[in-house]
Amino acid sequence: MLDSIKSLVSNLSVIVIIGVIVDIIMPKSSYRKYSKFVFGLILVLVILKPIFNIVSSGEDLSNLVLLDGVRIEESLLVKQTEHYKMDQDKQIDKIYKQNLEASIASNLNAAFNLKNTEVNLSFYNDDDRQSSKRIYSIDILTEKQNNTESIEPIIIDLQGQSKSVASLFNDKEIKSIKNFLRELYDIDNELISINFR
Repeated sequence: MLDSIKSLVSNLSVIVIIGVIVDIIMPKSSYRKYSKFVFGLILVLVILKPIFNIVSSGEDLSNLVLLDGVRIEESLLVKQTEHYKMDQDKQIDKIYKQNLEASIASNLNAAFNLKNTEVNLSFYNDDDRQSSKRIYSIDILTEKQNNTESIEPIIIDLQGQSKSVASLFNDKEIKSIKNFLRELYDIDNELISINFR
């Protein structure tokens, strides 16, 4: 840009100097007005030359502007695609969790004669999508299938300590449910929490 301004100033200076010299040399005649007209025309053309160059390169400028617009749109599209992929992954994880919880609940209901089983899963929170599918803990809230209320028999030993048969049965049942889940989902018994209504 600076070079083009220097070139314009030097061209104007040369033309003005030549015009003044021609005006001095030329006698006072009718040709003098023609020479002034020609040098004025040359000055106008020299001044307009940079404008013509800009206008003629206008296609290049518009192509550059369009190319930059395309690059910006492409980068926006890539970011939107990444955003949609993250949203899609979250939806997939949510559906996976819901389906797995429903599957565990139905398996427990069928295998242990339970009802209204609610399962809540927690997964490992890793960046790797495969390891984030590993179960960290299982929380279960359920109730027994039979609707009749029974009286828990109490056994009293001679030392005066009472034991509830139902609580012993629940411990066995809880242990068998935990073993069932451990075999199916490869999770430690300590990470499984079971509560009855």
